[in-house]
Amino acid sequence: MKLLVSDYDGTINFRGSIKDEDLESLKRFYNQGNILSIASSRPYESLHNEMMIFKVPFNLLICNNGNAIFDNNGLVDFNSLNIEELIAFRKLLKDLPKNSKITAYDAYGRNAPNNPLYYRIILDNNYDFESFYQMFYECGFDADYYLNNGIVFSGKREKAYATKYAIEKYGIKSDEVYTIGDGDNDYEMLKDYNGYTFSWSSPKVKELKLPVVNSISEVINGMRDWFDYDKK
Repeated sequence: MKLLVSDYDGTINFRGSIKDEDLESLKRFYNQGNILSIASSRPYESLHNEMMIFKVPFNLLICNNGNAIFDNNGLVDFNSLNIEELIAFRKLLKDLPKNSKITAYDAYGRNAPNNPLYYRIILDNNYDFESFYQMFYECGFDADYYLNNGIVFSGKREKAYATKYAIEKYGIKSDEVYTIGDGDNDYEMLKDYNGYTFSWSSPKVKELKLPVVNSISEVINGMRDWFDYDKK
């Protein structure tokens, strides 16, 4: 039994779609009894919805860069913002536009003003979202954004943490773990656990000088020597 931990956006999903060959490879990998974990900065409701739309099988969903981990039965591990982080977050709010809409959520995406795992911040379309990311990142948070939505969560967890969690949960040896991704938030995971990446990966990931592939199916197809890939 092997473990594959894959980034989602830019690795499995490209501009809103998944290649047929990649989806078929993921299904075969999963159906052989291997462990498939999908890792993303997306919150659960967004990532899980993608799995349902595209019918991507999974054993674990690693959400908010490891701050929330779900199996097929629900939440199994999480890291809510602590009191120091909440205080620091509120201090940063003064630097956001006054018309920003800020909502606190738990791991499932339910309103949680008293114990949030992450915040969603809706900003004006003209706002500089790269500066939004940098502002929170430099203060110890992790963040992401899409359209006019910013997401802020703890910077104390990484995808590498969730990969280690999966290794321990399923009793898998470290040399039987494969990871693939393209972004800075994949860096530690790729560095520590047999990483693969792409020609379009971030400059930081390129520094690792990892094997470069064209698709996730290329990685999975290369695993035929250790599982019965063609078994129906």
